[in-house]
Amino acid sequence: MEYLDEQIGKTEQLKTPTLKQVKEYFKNAKAVFGVDRTYATFKFQDERGIHEHNNSFWVFAENGNCLLWSFNSKKYAKIISCKDELETPKHYDNSKGTLYKVATDRGWNSYLFDIVKRLERAEKKGEFKTDLEKSINVIKLWLQENENNRNA
Repeated sequence: MEYLDEQIGKTEQLKTPTLKQVKEYFKNAKAVFGVDRTYATFKFQDERGIHEHNNSFWVFAENGNCLLWSFNSKKYAKIISCKDELETPKHYDNSKGTLYKVATDRGWNSYLFDIVKRLERAEKKGEFKTDLEKSINVIKLWLQENENNRNA
């Protein structure tokens, strides 16, 4: 028997998927309309609480259980919305342009870019000491490479 899978837009023979396949299918989902006509939203990008029960797959979402794949109907829940393609960490402040643009405009090499990037974001990331130590290591590498180039 063939079923139309609306999310991928093609007709195919749907067999019972594995738990791994169901998690992969819904990995970018933010909200779904379940096969059982329930609505679920995903808050976290983790294992999503997806579990198998009676050859079907369910999720424990913020607002209750939702049937993601039904053994009886051989259908997936409909994905209503997806997470943003680019989830920018809080310590990235690109309101005045990206650091990549600044580096390109100023002709920075990769060492200078890496050092400035770490220093700029160190306190915002909450890893101040670690980022400063990494910057020191990059400076040492840059000095060593510069010394090697002069002696070559």
